[in-house]
Amino acid sequence: MRIKTSLFCLGATLTAFLLMVDATVGAGRAPAKDGLNAQAHRNDLSIRITGVIGPGTYHRFMDELRRKQPSVVMVDGPGGRVLEAMMIGTEIRRRGISTVLPGNHSCASACALIYLSGAKRYIGPQASIGLHSAANHGRDDESGTTMMARYLSGMGVPSAIVKKMAATPSSGIRWLTAAEQRTLGLQRQN
Repeated sequence: MRIKTSLFCLGATLTAFLLMVDATVGAGRAPAKDGLNAQAHRNDLSIRITGVIGPGTYHRFMDELRRKQPSVVMVDGPGGRVLEAMMIGTEIRRRGISTVLPGNHSCASACALIYLSGAKRYIGPQASIGLHSAANHGRDDESGTTMMARYLSGMGVPSAIVKKMAATPSSGIRWLTAAEQRTLGLQRQN
C-alpha cells in the first residue's frame, strides 16, 4: 500500500515549504530499485534519491541538477556504490543543498554518505542513519574505508563517529545513536 505524507522543513536557508514524500507501508518489503525522482510543490523543487545507489546514479543526479535548481535532496535507501555516492555528495555540498531523511525511513552505507553531505541536514522522527566500513566484491576493503573516512571527515563528521564506522565490518551496520545525531547537528523535524 502506498500513501502520501507531508514533511515541513524549516530553516534559515529554507522557507517553510511542503515536500510530498511517498512512503511505503508494510513489513518485509523488498528494497526499492535504484531510483532518482524529482518532485515539485508550489515553486520549490527537490530531488529524491531512493533505493540502491548503482552505476549511473551520479549521471542521472547531474541531469536532474541541470534541469532544476533544488534546495533539498531527499534520501532513503540501503546504500550501494561508494564512489557514486561521494560524487553526488560532493556536488550537494558544493552547491549548498540541504538533505532530508524523512521520518520512519532509513539511510545506510553509501546513502548516509550522501545524506551527511548536506549543507543542512534535516531528519524526521524515527529515521535511522547507518554506517559501516567499505567492501569490494564482498570483502572488507581497507583502502575504501580510508577513502570513506577522509570523505566523512571533510563533511564535518566527528572523528569518534568516523572511527566507529571504520571499525564496523562491511557485513554489519552501525546505526547512529540519538546522541551522535545531535553531535552531527541534525535538524530534527516533527
